[in-house]
Amino acid sequence: MKNVLMVTTAMVTPILLWAQTDSIADSFVGILAPKLSLYSAIIIAIVTTIMVFTNARAMKGGIFGVALNYFATGMVFILIGFIVVAFNIFNTGGFTEIANNILFILGYITMALAAHKLSQIAGGK
Repeated sequence: MKNVLMVTTAMVTPILLWAQTDSIADSFVGILAPKLSLYSAIIIAIVTTIMVFTNARAMKGGIFGVALNYFATGMVFILIGFIVVAFNIFNTGGFTEIANNILFILGYITMALAAHKLSQIAGGK
C-alpha cells in the first residue's frame, strides 16, 4: 500500500506542477481525468472478473464454485453493458440504452442465481 501511494504521488506531482496555467489545468481536468477514471474502472472490472473466474475454477466445482461462476458471469454482463455505454458502440442513443439495460438485467439475474445457490447452503437444501 505504501508503494502504491508513493508511485501515485510520483506520477501525479509532476503533472500538477507542470499545470501552472489555467489552460493546461483545464485540459487535465477536462480530458485526461475522465479518460483515466474510465479506463481504470474498466481495467479493475476485467481484473476482478478474471480473479473470480480463477477462484471458481480453483474450487473444482461444488456449490461455492458454481456460485462464483454465476457471480463472474454476471460481472461480465455488467462490464459489457458499461463498455457499450462508455464507448457508444452502436452510435445510436436508443439502442445503446436498450442494450445496456438488457445486459445489466442479465447480469443482476445471474448474480441473483449465485445468491440463491449460496442460500441453499445456509438453508441446508
